[in-house]
Amino acid sequence: MALGRVQSGDVSWDPLWTEIRLGTDKYMREQSTLKDQLCYVTEKDTVLLKTRGSRMRPVGPDPDPGIAQKEPRYEISLHEPTDYQSVFEATRRAIDLGYDAEQLRGEWTQILRSDNELVTNTVINSMLTAGGFWNADAVPPPYKNNVFAGAHDHYLASNELAGGVGVPTFAILNRLKHTVLEHGFDSGTRIVCLMNGTNAETVENTAAWDNIPGPMPTPLLSDLQRTGMSPQWETNGMWVTVNDWVPLDYLLAFAVPTGAVNRICAWRLPAAGHPRTANATPYRQSEQDGVIEEIWRLVRWCSSTVVDRDAGAAYYLGADVWADYDFALNAG
Repeated sequence: MALGRVQSGDVSWDPLWTEIRLGTDKYMREQSTLKDQLCYVTEKDTVLLKTRGSRMRPVGPDPDPGIAQKEPRYEISLHEPTDYQSVFEATRRAIDLGYDAEQLRGEWTQILRSDNELVTNTVINSMLTAGGFWNADAVPPPYKNNVFAGAHDHYLASNELAGGVGVPTFAILNRLKHTVLEHGFDSGTRIVCLMNGTNAETVENTAAWDNIPGPMPTPLLSDLQRTGMSPQWETNGMWVTVNDWVPLDYLLAFAVPTGAVNRICAWRLPAAGHPRTANATPYRQSEQDGVIEEIWRLVRWCSSTVVDRDAGAAYYLGADVWADYDFALNAG
């Protein structure tokens, strides 16, 4: 076969790269990840947020012009974006041995899957790291007649291990739900709890639980299914979704955002000089050095920070003290 810029089956590199690039752009536009459901995109490095603790105050005949400054607000520094990439190299030797276009498409599909894994883990990591939601590090604002102490914590824990696996109880899920609801989410708010499949199996094997899902609102069901998550059952007004994105022995509950507002996290774009996009970007490098024919890479900048500290809570079933899970996002 020819040794030039031709693959097995006489498929030219240029049309194949065009196909891959256009397919990647379409995938980025149409995919739905936890980032798309839970994050809003911003170029800022800090955000100033008004909390749900706003109150009406008596002002008298001469209103204080500075009253707006007295409304409870807090500033959150957004995590510095980190760039990641996945690289595919096509060597002259591989082509000579019959590596063809269909195999290359398969390689690129795996790269897109790794991008989805990175994005999902980045968002979940930001919510499962103490300090995202309230973590006894500040006094949450009051809501209605609920007043919170400085020790108020949304990162909860108790040793529920049985046979080496944490067993979620009805009381634990209720506690998670009310930890969120008491901050200003009314009874109509949809709370979703993500749970690892191994932990969920301990629930499903317990006859005392009624784990048959009832009717679920179509918009919420559709949003979850687009991210690959389907609700398995409802318990006392909270939908439990089994998905192994959540680590073993961890539970993550949050109020589902409505529309484009009330997002739980901020996704920070990289600084000027880098691609100002929340999507991954494909790049092509033609080597022609006699060894490597082509290098294709997918570059993704990631930064997820919880900005609605009221909207979620997490539970660790493996000990009496919370422990952050190491997602190893920066592992080589």
